[in-house]
Amino acid sequence: MTLLHRPSLFILLFWLRYCQKHWNELKKIADSDGNDEVSLDEWYKYSENIINDQKQFDQYVIDSTSRLVELIDSDNDGKLTLENYKRFFTAYGLGASEEEAIFKKLDTNGDGFVTKDEVLKLVREFYLSQDENSPGNWILGKF
Repeated sequence: MTLLHRPSLFILLFWLRYCQKHWNELKKIADSDGNDEVSLDEWYKYSENIINDQKQFDQYVIDSTSRLVELIDSDNDGKLTLENYKRFFTAYGLGASEEEAIFKKLDTNGDGFVTKDEVLKLVREFYLSQDENSPGNWILGKF
C-alpha cells in the first residue's frame, strides 16, 4: 500500500511539510527580538497584525486553508463531504466524536457538502467574527 492509498497519512505528512515551511517564514516575521524563538507575546502580536491586515490574512491564513481543502478533497470535486471532514479530524488528531453534528453546523445550506468557498468563509468567521454562535467557530470542532 502506497502513501497515496493512506489518505490520512498523506494529508498529515504533506501538511506537516507545508507547516514547517510556513513556520520558518513566520518565525522570520514574528521573532521580533531575534532570539530564534517566537514567544507567546510575539505570537499574539503577529496574529493581531495578520488579522488586521487583509493582504497578510489572505497570504497566510486563506492560502493555507485553500491548500488544506485541496488535500482533504479526496476526489477533487471542490466539495468536502462528511467523510472528508472525518478524515481531516483523524489526520489532525482532533478525534471528535461529534463530527456529524459539527459538519451539519458547517454545512450552512444543508446540501451535504461544504465547498472551498464556503470553507474560506467559515475560516474568516473563525478568525474575524465577534459572534460566538458563528458557524465558523466550529471549523476545528468543539472548543
